[in-house]
Amino acid sequence: MISKVVRPNRNRHLGARGAQNCVIRKMTVKDANDASQVSIDAMVDSYKRYENGFYPEKAHKFDVENCKPAHYIADLESKYLYSFVLEVDGRIIGVVKGKLFSQSGYAMINWICIHPSQQRNGYGSKLIKYVMKYIKKNKCHKLSLNTMAFLIPAMSLYLRTGFVPEAYLRKQWWNVDFVQMSIWLD
Repeated sequence: MISKVVRPNRNRHLGARGAQNCVIRKMTVKDANDASQVSIDAMVDSYKRYENGFYPEKAHKFDVENCKPAHYIADLESKYLYSFVLEVDGRIIGVVKGKLFSQSGYAMINWICIHPSQQRNGYGSKLIKYVMKYIKKNKCHKLSLNTMAFLIPAMSLYLRTGFVPEAYLRKQWWNVDFVQMSIWLD
C-alpha cells in the first residue's frame, strides 16, 4: 500500500483573490485620514490579541497618538521618509512607512500594517516586497525593522520574506525588548 503524504495548504487563507487585486502607491495628503484609521485599527487589534500584558498600555496609547493624520502628513514632506498605501477595490487596507538613511545604503521600515479584516491574505508580503524594490532603486543594500518577539504573526511574515534576526535590543522602547530583523539586497 502506498501512503500519500498530505501537506497543509500554506495558502489556505488567501481566498479566491488573495493579494492579486491590490494597488500599492505613494501615500498622499488625501490618504492621511484613511491610512491613519487603518493603522489605529491594526494597533488596537494587535494590542488586544498579542501585546496586552507585554507592552505597556501607556506605550500603546503613545503609538496610537503618533498615527494621527497630522503625523502622516508631516512625514510626507521629508525626502528621506517613505510612505506607501495598499488599496483593494479602491479602499486603503495597508500602510508601510520608513526611512532611507541618505546615501548610506541603509533603510528601515518604521511601521507596517494591514487592516485586521484583511490580514493573512498575502498583503503584508506584497508591501514588504514593494519596499524592497523601492529601496533597491534608491541604491540601498540593507533593510531593517524592529519588532517584538512575541508578535508571532509578524515574526513569521518577516522570516518568510527573507529577514533574519540580527540583534536583540534589550529594553529598547518603553522598557520592552525588541528584535532587529534585517535583509541584505544584493
